Amino acid sequence: MQEAYINLLINNLYVWTKYTGQDPEISMSNSDPFAIGYDDARIPRSWEFTVTFNVTF
Repeated sequence: MQEAYINLLINNLYVWTKYTGQDPEISMSNSDPFAIGYDDARIPRSWEFTVTFNVTF
């Protein structure tokens, strides 16, 4: 074995904010201009874990 790499990538582990709602990233995908910035209590974004192993023989 010549080389071995292990990579760990974590997305959305923690959000540092004083926002008291579930998701501080309020949806702006709605085309209604009166609904932009409206917190409709969506489920918070999930954590994403990626582990990569790379071994060279």
